[in-house]
Amino acid sequence: MKKFLAIALVLVMLAATLFTGCGGSKSDSSSTGTSKEKTLLVGMLIRDLANPYYVQLQDGAKMYLNKVVGEGKYELTMYESQGSDDKQISDAKAFIAKVQQNDGYGILYVDPNNAPNAAVIAELCEEAHVYWNTTWSYADGI
Repeated sequence: MKKFLAIALVLVMLAATLFTGCGGSKSDSSSTGTSKEKTLLVGMLIRDLANPYYVQLQDGAKMYLNKVVGEGKYELTMYESQGSDDKQISDAKAFIAKVQQNDGYGILYVDPNNAPNAAVIAELCEEAHVYWNTTWSYADGI
C-alpha cells in the first residue's frame, strides 16, 4: 500500500509539473473558429502486467487521471517490456513520436528494466521536450 501511495504522489507531482510547465493552450482552433480540447497522452513503461504491483499502478493512474484530468480527456498507454531493454527503449521512442504528433501534450512514467535504460530514455525525452519521470533504478547522472 505504501508503494501505491508513493506512486500516486509521484503522479500528482507529474501532473502539477505538466499543467504548470506546459504553458499555452490545451485546445486547437480550426479554420471554422471552433476549438477542440487536446487529449493528454500518458505512457507508462513497465515490465509486465502479470505482476499485481503494475496492475495496481495502472489502476491508480486511471483513478488519478479520471479525477484530475477528467474521464475521456486522457489516453493511458501501458507499454510492457517483458524484461527486454531493447523493447523498452523502442516503446519509449514510439510514445515520444506519438506525443510529438499531439503537439507535445503528454507525459511518460518510466520503470526501467535496468538503470542504464533510465539514462537512455531520459535523454530521448529531454531531446524531444517530453515530460518524463522515474521512481526506480536511477542511472548515474540523472
